Amino acid sequence: MPGKRVQFDAETWAALDLLAGDRMMDFQELADEAFRDLLRKHGRPTELLTALRQSAGQGATIHKLPADKSAAKKQPAPRPSRTPAPVQLAPAAPASVAPAPAAAND
Repeated sequence: MPGKRVQFDAETWAALDLLAGDRMMDFQELADEAFRDLLRKHGRPTELLTALRQSAGQGATIHKLPADKSAAKKQPAPRPSRTPAPVQLAPAAPASVAPAPAAAND
């Protein structure tokens, strides 16, 4: 966690120390709460999910994913249709071959 150094006058530090003791919190917890409230006051997101929703805009749709894997398997995604491959025909007989003569009927 990144740290920064801040300075308070003696009266402010005494008041913060008393508040921390009354609420059974340490200074870091008081600072976290104060800065979170300050960001909320100015409309700034404090969590990643909130920041992503805000950056997507008001019209963003939230899609719920199935909770368990069995629900996801019940409705598989449609597969694309496959077109059959073209059929290759055998080459035609050469034109030089004459058909066999028909048998004569007596």
